[in-house]
Amino acid sequence: LFATAFPLAPLLAIIIMSIDLRIDCRRLLRYDRRLLANRAQHIGMWMPILNFLNIAGVVSNAFLIAFTSSFSTFVNIQTGSDRALWIVIAFEHGVFALKYLLASAIPDVPYSVRLAERKERYQVERIMASTGTIDDDGVPLPDSMANGNNDNSTVE
Repeated sequence: LFATAFPLAPLLAIIIMSIDLRIDCRRLLRYDRRLLANRAQHIGMWMPILNFLNIAGVVSNAFLIAFTSSFSTFVNIQTGSDRALWIVIAFEHGVFALKYLLASAIPDVPYSVRLAERKERYQVERIMASTGTIDDDGVPLPDSMANGNNDNSTVE
């Protein structure tokens, strides 16, 4: 509708967008590069947040199942609120027991990662032993002893 009032508007929009595209490409490729990634040992503060979301999700789903499903009619408890409460408790305890069993059965660090870490540690120790910077027990030597200067006197 606006093109009938100003016929050059689509052409100007294409020109401006192509210029803006080139400027953004140059900025992203040359000036705003992503930093190099650093290795982290664990996920840090996110673990308690994920655990809280897990617990909140189980409890809310337990209440949804208890109050909206037809499963509650199969349980032989007289009042509706008692029946729903028992369904919530049973579902919640069942899911948390399953979660605990799976968490204890699945290792935190996979075997392949543990093996790679052991291999890397062995290679580092072997390299350090060949350069003479550690002794036979695997203890790092001070710089003066690694260079062959075993006396404690200073040369003036």
